[in-house]
Amino acid sequence: MSRLRAKKGAVGMVLMASAFFILLILPLMKATIDYNLQVVRHQLCSSILEASMPAAYKAVSSEQLSLGKLVLNQTQANSLIKQHIKQNMSGVNLNAQLKSLTVKYSTNKYAEAENHWLSRNRPQNMPVVTATAVWVFTDGWQCQIKESIELILD
Repeated sequence: MSRLRAKKGAVGMVLMASAFFILLILPLMKATIDYNLQVVRHQLCSSILEASMPAAYKAVSSEQLSLGKLVLNQTQANSLIKQHIKQNMSGVNLNAQLKSLTVKYSTNKYAEAENHWLSRNRPQNMPVVTATAVWVFTDGWQCQIKESIELILD
């Protein structure tokens, strides 16, 4: 009789351990995997936008550059950045579409201090390009990334 009780107790313990695993551990594992997937997606989108920002350098007027000024063709810069984003996305299986791209242009407010290592190449009023891109993934998750690049004379 005691063997039968021991078997029932062992079966009960196995069932309780299985229920504990299914009800508590599996949801925690799923939440961890989902979080890690979002982190990887965010880093990937950030890398794509960051790698596409230097395309704005190609939109600088060469005539003005020879005079020591940076004049940016904003329309050309916008299309170049968008083109590079699409090109960078083609090499990655991202399962997302670029929903929107907003590119804003401004100038830096201050030159670097005299003793700063950038002081020779960073005068006041140099162009700053700030892009905000939004990707929508196939599962509905959205990723919004904002990157800036300051164009300087080299």
